[in-house]
Amino acid sequence: LEFRRVLFRSSRAWDLAEVLINNIRDVIKDGVPRQVQELYRGVWMNLNSVYPRKLWLLTVNNLTPKESVISRSFSQEELSLDPLAVLRCEPKVFRSGPMLSIVLYMLKACLAASRSRLSQHLLDQQPSQLAGQTGEIEKEELKNALVLTQESAAIQILLECCVPTDAERFPPSEGGSLAHSEVGSQPPDRSKLTALQEIQSLICCYLHEAFIADPNLAKLVHFQGYPMELVPMTVAGVPSMHICLDFAPELLSQPSLDKQVFAIDLISQLSVQYSLPKSLSTARLAVNSVSTLLSVLATSTREDLILSTLPAMERVCEAFPPLTDDVISLLIQAGRMCLSSSTLGGYSSPTSVAGFASPTNYDMTSDLDNNKMSELIDMMPTTNPICEQIVKTFRTIISKTVLAK
Repeated sequence: LEFRRVLFRSSRAWDLAEVLINNIRDVIKDGVPRQVQELYRGVWMNLNSVYPRKLWLLTVNNLTPKESVISRSFSQEELSLDPLAVLRCEPKVFRSGPMLSIVLYMLKACLAASRSRLSQHLLDQQPSQLAGQTGEIEKEELKNALVLTQESAAIQILLECCVPTDAERFPPSEGGSLAHSEVGSQPPDRSKLTALQEIQSLICCYLHEAFIADPNLAKLVHFQGYPMELVPMTVAGVPSMHICLDFAPELLSQPSLDKQVFAIDLISQLSVQYSLPKSLSTARLAVNSVSTLLSVLATSTREDLILSTLPAMERVCEAFPPLTDDVISLLIQAGRMCLSSSTLGGYSSPTSVAGFASPTNYDMTSDLDNNKMSELIDMMPTTNPICEQIVKTFRTIISKTVLAK
């Protein structure tokens, strides 16, 4: 009730500001009702209309973990120089929607303050006659690079917070523990999963606004990379992710194999989400890139590439059925290579390899009916896990195409 009274009176609210902010850690504790957190957020936003900068400083200093290496209090100047200090807060904040919305609000404000401070710093500097116009351009480029680095670092931290923890991946109720099975089956507690989904939604909204404000930021973040398990979340939750199609071919041409695998997975997800002509040409480029990599990589690296890109190939065929022939040719190429390497290790008979390696058997330009294709795939040994995954992918693709009817 006191929260409700304070909520609508700014003058009265600021008198209690220090007390409210000093107790912000109690609001993020486990078991605090959601209504209390929402009321606290409403009071905080009300206080923000009175003395915003002072409020940000109090909030950041009270959310900083006391056991952290940097446990000192920040000043307003230090906060504008280091806006990422806003994200050095209690981990529980990143599983509380109302509290995270406060942190994201402060982060936007502090990043904007940092940009303004850097711009003002350049204006305050006396132009050097020796440096001339070239020196001024270099200073502006350095400032833009610093701003872009700060914003990309903030996005990387937020993306890391979207990765589910072990407790969220495998809830105790679904772990099959003996104690739980003896008591009886109970429905799993989905509260933590719901909190994670809310956090991911808030962060996706933040990413969308950041990418729209500066498309170069989207390019930088994806060239830096982030966990591949978050790619479905960003593609589905960030409406502006379609701009990644502009630089996806460049990302695909990076020398790092991890970056190339990341680019292939990103392209496949974008193809499913945005079935556009531009996506079709980019997806075809991704399939051709995988085929080229298979022919130049070592055996161990090639096997990792095959396992990493098989799900992406399924999504490409789902989004663009005309690419099914290309993907099947790629699968047969990968299968032949796996059979050849396994034959050298004594894992399969030369007869099956010879039958599978015959050019007439995998020529996708010839008219092969579904039965002949199935016989061709049946030649692959099930003792090889990679061949088994290739066969599984092949059957999944064929079952979704007209060839299976």
